[in-house]
Amino acid sequence: VGGIMQIRAFTDSENGKSYCLFMEVLDANGDGKVDRGWGTFIVDPLAVRELSHQASHPISDSTTENEAVGVFKATGSRSYLMAGAHREANSAVSSCQGSYKQADAAHNVANMFQPANDELRAHYATLSWNAIQWHGMAAGTCVTVDVYLSQGMNRAPIAGDRILELQDNMLAHHPSWAIEVPGSGACGLNATDNVQGRLLNGVPGGSV
Repeated sequence: VGGIMQIRAFTDSENGKSYCLFMEVLDANGDGKVDRGWGTFIVDPLAVRELSHQASHPISDSTTENEAVGVFKATGSRSYLMAGAHREANSAVSSCQGSYKQADAAHNVANMFQPANDELRAHYATLSWNAIQWHGMAAGTCVTVDVYLSQGMNRAPIAGDRILELQDNMLAHHPSWAIEVPGSGACGLNATDNVQGRLLNGVPGGSV
């Protein structure tokens, strides 16, 4: 793509699987860093789950980029999406949500992360799929919770919601963990202003 991005076949030495990798490569000034911070998108052509694991705050939300790609690989999920810049890579405020910085991919639509989700939504159309966006919490935030799952709404999930299925499956593997969802009162990080969540929850693209 104009020398900025490349599509490559990639074989993972850890599991021997081949993936399709869309990544930024242009370093015009030779400083060892890509120029635009557009991010990385990986597809598993042999996926068994239509899940997209996403890291919107790499480095900033410590290790979430590694957690997301690790679960993507281990579960045979379809795609992995990582933002290409730290959420505070520049000092300008987001024109979308002024309490966040311009480079914060979860709170600004003027980046490559948001249109990637728009294209995922268009690709699947009426087919069933889910996006899981990985975030980290500060040590002093929601201190009674080990894992907090939110569907991007300020209401408790209704019976049959996939987030309850995810909670049950996680508890089956880690029964000692405190894994909560909205409505429990344990945490208020419900991601209601996350622009990807708003888009995928049905808010029109021009209003997210």
